[in-house]
Amino acid sequence: MTQLPQGQVAVTHGRYDMRTVVMPGPLNGSELRGRKLFYGRCSMCHVHPNGPWVDQTTAQAMREDMVLKKIARGSERMPGYQYSLKPAQMQHIINYLKTVTPNQKPTSLPGWW
Repeated sequence: MTQLPQGQVAVTHGRYDMRTVVMPGPLNGSELRGRKLFYGRCSMCHVHPNGPWVDQTTAQAMREDMVLKKIARGSERMPGYQYSLKPAQMQHIINYLKTVTPNQKPTSLPGWW
């Protein structure tokens, strides 16, 4: 490695893959709203490594209408959100869950948890 005189900067040129540069983000508007709602309402339990993980396989196995009912009514261990979330907001959460893959499950807690 060549040492540059003090005050000079080395510039390295490379080629951009323009297909990657112009590729849209991974989530659409509904999925982004769902992610925000999920992390605001659901993540305390559903992102915890020992908690009930939910992802696209869960959403597919339960069927969308049953996931909507579960979010609205809750269960013994989960609060229902029928009075605090609108149906469209619950649908946003489902749309987000459809993008979550099983390999995204955390294996340890983040430092702030």
